[in-house]
Amino acid sequence: MGVSDARRLRQLEAENGKLKLLLAEATLDNHALAGVAGVLPPCLVGLSELLLVEQEPERRRR
Repeated sequence: MGVSDARRLRQLEAENGKLKLLLAEATLDNHALAGVAGVLPPCLVGLSELLLVEQEPERRRR
């Protein structure tokens, strides 16, 4: 790997880090807005269904 390749790699890694931060911020914004709107974020829809299925046997026992 030459000097120019190493320099380019560092530039790409820095850009990748910046893009990851932007994505994290956008994701947090989406979750906050969904919470305010009372909408369940898409990433939690499957989880909520799983939790409901797991809770059903407990409801039947009572």
